[in-house]
Amino acid sequence: MPPSRHPILLVDDNATDRLFVRSALEQGRVVNSIIECETADDARRELRSQPAVPPVLCVLDINLRGSETGIQFLRWLRQQPGTFSTIPTIILTGSDDAQDRAAGSDLSALGYLQKPIAIESLLEVVHALGLVIVTNAKTGEIEFAVG
Repeated sequence: MPPSRHPILLVDDNATDRLFVRSALEQGRVVNSIIECETADDARRELRSQPAVPPVLCVLDINLRGSETGIQFLRWLRQQPGTFSTIPTIILTGSDDAQDRAAGSDLSALGYLQKPIAIESLLEVVHALGLVIVTNAKTGEIEFAVG
C-alpha cells in the first residue's frame, strides 16, 4: 500500500516518545506517513507548507520546547480556517494537571493519554476515533483516511 496522502502529525519534543508513537503505529500496521515536530513552531511550519494535505490525526504533547505549549498550539489549530480546525487530536502527555485535561477537552481533543502508556492503549484510542480505515487484504496494513 503506498503511503497515505494524509499524514499523522506528531508533535513531541522527546525523541524517545516520538519513537514510541511511531513503533506503536507500525505495530498496529498503520501506514500513514508521520510528520514529526519538536515544537509548536515546527508543526505550524509543516502545516503551512502543505495546506492542501491536512493530517488525518494529530498526536500532541502538552509540554513542548519553545515558547508554546501543546495547549497553545491546539488553540491556534482550532482557530484556523478549513480542515485544520477539525483535525482529530489526541493529547499524549506526562502532565497530570486537571487544568491541562480540561483545556484539552475544551479544545475538542478526542483523547487525553497520560505517559507512560501501553502500545495497546494508544492503538485503541487511535482506532476508536471514527476515521475511515482502509485495510490492504493482502498485507493487513491499515491506512486512516479522511471520510
